[in-house]
Amino acid sequence: MTKITFPIRGKEGNKYLISLESFERSVLPDEIIKVLNYIDIIDITLERISGENICSWNTLSEISNVIAGFLNDNENTILYFYCDDTHEIKNRRNKNINCQKYRSLLF
Repeated sequence: MTKITFPIRGKEGNKYLISLESFERSVLPDEIIKVLNYIDIIDITLERISGENICSWNTLSEISNVIAGFLNDNENTILYFYCDDTHEIKNRRNKNINCQKYRSLLF
């Protein structure tokens, strides 16, 4: 697999891009590569292309459905997703947790 992208346009006006790309296995220790055998590791990137409105539950659901559909079609897959901490989340409900934890809980 090379790289697959899925554009998402939320009703709130935001545009997102989901990118799925094969993770470079050579960076892993040999013993981990042996254990993985035929399992693919896929790196997911979720990027906001435009818009600054709050992401709606419908849009989050659409993003989740794209990812779930990919997993259903690729059963021997582990998803690798890193939640960054450089972009603050405006108007989040729970301000007692950091942005990475908040994003992780959404999915």
